[in-house]
Amino acid sequence: MRRIKSHGIDVTLFVVLGSRSDTLDDFRRTLELADRLGVGVHPVLLTPLPGTELFAEYEPYLLPGIGWDGFTGTRAVFDHPDPAMTPAAREQAYFETSLELLSPGRIARHLGAIPSAGFPMTHLLSLMKSLPMRRAMRRAYDEWKAKEA
Repeated sequence: MRRIKSHGIDVTLFVVLGSRSDTLDDFRRTLELADRLGVGVHPVLLTPLPGTELFAEYEPYLLPGIGWDGFTGTRAVFDHPDPAMTPAAREQAYFETSLELLSPGRIARHLGAIPSAGFPMTHLLSLMKSLPMRRAMRRAYDEWKAKEA
């Protein structure tokens, strides 16, 4: 990772959260991972897609009435064995984690940590990715909260 970053490459990890074995603490640890590695993190909620082994494994736990349009990576689509990990709790944790990862302070710290070897293009591209993502995530979270109310 250090070698890649030393060449001015901005690294983003995609992290899958909310499996049947995950806890709410796993969402918090994602923030720690981003800080420890000094990388961007794009979380998604585990979404077992039809036709995959994961779908067959999770099929007994799928929530009824969720159509294909619900399999977005931002919606919890299955029951969790921990009563605290309701679909709403997982979705709330997803949005809160995503928005924290895209907070202005984190964006600024991340830009400052990108090696100068990538300046200015890597810095500009990172900013151009992060700001619209934050705006879209905020809008999605507000829409989600309105539906949950």
